[in-house]
Amino acid sequence: MGGENFREILEVSPINYFYCEVIKNSTGQIKDIIVIESNYRNFSNEKDLEILPKTFKDNNINLIEIIKKVLKNGKYKYGELEFTKLSEKRIVIWGNIFNLFSENNLVNNECFSKNLFNCIPTSIFLKDMEGRYVFFNKALEKHLALKESDILWKKDNEIPLLKSDAEAFERTDKIVIENRMNIKFEQKLYNNKGIKHLEECIKSPFIDEYNNVRGVVGIIRDISKQKEFEKRMKRKEEVIREIFDNIQDAIIFSSKEEILYANEAYERLTGLNYNKVKGYNSIEILKQCIYDEDKWILDNYDYKNEFECKFRIIKSDNKIKWIWFKANPIKNESGKIVRRVEVLTDITFEKKQQLELEELRTEFFANLSHEFRTPINLMSSAIQILMLKLQHDQVEDKEKYMEYIFICKKNIFRLLKLINNLTDSTKLSAGYLEYTPENYDIVNFIEDICLSVAEFAKNHEINVIFDTEIEEKIISFDLEKMERIMLNLLSNSIKFGKKGGNITVLIQEGKDFIKISVEDDGLGIPKDKIDFIFDRFKNINNRLTKVNEGSGIGLYIVKALVELHNGKIEVDTEFGVGSKFTITIPNLLNEYSDEAYELYKSKKFSLSKMDVEFSDIYIN
Repeated sequence: MGGENFREILEVSPINYFYCEVIKNSTGQIKDIIVIESNYRNFSNEKDLEILPKTFKDNNINLIEIIKKVLKNGKYKYGELEFTKLSEKRIVIWGNIFNLFSENNLVNNECFSKNLFNCIPTSIFLKDMEGRYVFFNKALEKHLALKESDILWKKDNEIPLLKSDAEAFERTDKIVIENRMNIKFEQKLYNNKGIKHLEECIKSPFIDEYNNVRGVVGIIRDISKQKEFEKRMKRKEEVIREIFDNIQDAIIFSSKEEILYANEAYERLTGLNYNKVKGYNSIEILKQCIYDEDKWILDNYDYKNEFECKFRIIKSDNKIKWIWFKANPIKNESGKIVRRVEVLTDITFEKKQQLELEELRTEFFANLSHEFRTPINLMSSAIQILMLKLQHDQVEDKEKYMEYIFICKKNIFRLLKLINNLTDSTKLSAGYLEYTPENYDIVNFIEDICLSVAEFAKNHEINVIFDTEIEEKIISFDLEKMERIMLNLLSNSIKFGKKGGNITVLIQEGKDFIKISVEDDGLGIPKDKIDFIFDRFKNINNRLTKVNEGSGIGLYIVKALVELHNGKIEVDTEFGVGSKFTITIPNLLNEYSDEAYELYKSKKFSLSKMDVEFSDIYIN
């Protein structure tokens, strides 16, 4: 048998050999060895390959000392490796390098992996190509209620509990191996204690480092409780859906901004198909049926906070419905918004009743105003006749008559003020109060009012001080409404002022606004009353002081008139110290002609209006 035949035998031998050359330095000391020839699968015949040194160095073995012993004794054995001396420069190493790795590394790695897998609560297994269970963790033993010996190295049809499903298991193994694909399926299984489980099994091909399929690895998870929970949730969801589909209010659930669910009432209310709106932005889809004049209401919709509003919907049959809309975020335990719920309620009937009631109330107050004004006009006419007779000395006891006439006029003015307030309050509530802004000098206008009021206040021993940071400022405002605002504020300051006190009116200009403040050093307002002073029919006066009369709607009207100017009113007050009301209105102009401005410039403050506004102030 020739050398080549021996070489062929060595190449196919299951035992690895390494034909090595011993490398010495110039003094004869062993320096290293190199592999000249080998049947090991990773050997590439490169002389610089150092498989053995690397192996031994990884395991802290002194290779040089081993070579010394081989050259001295002729043979040396290390684990499953056997070293044989051929000459002083040649040695051969026999053995299975795989076993060496397994013994020194893989065994340890396998122990680590086994301990690691045993800590995992999910059942894990590994089958070889014959379908035998070669590895599994403790979770599988516990799950099947079997011992390790009942499962290890056995096929599915050899395990009693799995016999009935063995064919299905083998079929899925075959699919995984032949197609190199992952598969996922569910199965029912009774364990050794008779407990039925619903399993979710995931199988994958086990591929080695050479890309060969060596078996099947799988994970088994008990999904019985999960499926039962899903069934319960589905039943609950069905009940909830049934409830939602049978209520009159439209309900929408959305994730972020997309609709996940809308009930049948949504379609009845909006005319939009409740199934086809899913996936759309809830607000944008809703705007399709909202009355054009009301679409702006949803422009400030806030997805992160509660939101509430009212608007009109116009359906395909042109019928208009009033809707009350409310939205709330749904948060999880960590406070993160996971859903939003939106509710639409049809309030058309309630709105209709409200409008009818408002019309009745408006009509009532209009009639009441008319009924009041008729006797007032008659009394005023009678007083005028008496005044003419007094002027022509046609009556005796002239002073006594003048006193009675003054009282009558005072109370007529008070009645007129009450009628005006009630009428304007009703118009404001109904949205019928006219607003006619004109371009006029606000500084000159306010100053005229203050000068006219100053004499009246002086009779009550109160000084009215007018101050301004600007000499002239023409802006757009409603003269009659602004006159009403200022007279009411000045009237309040006089009512609650103190003898020898001051009322200061100040005008300031900002970039986009004009500020008018009315400040007094009088009675002030208690802290518990501040929040109510602008409410309708809220009179915060302490009646025990007997300093005035009032209906409690003056400041309500003032606030409403200021807001007609797109402005705002604020109060800064302290009980016993005084109050400061500040009005802020836009610094704007309307288009106007010079002739029109001259006409407005000639307007003068009406003394009769002051008499009406100040009529509820007692004369001491």
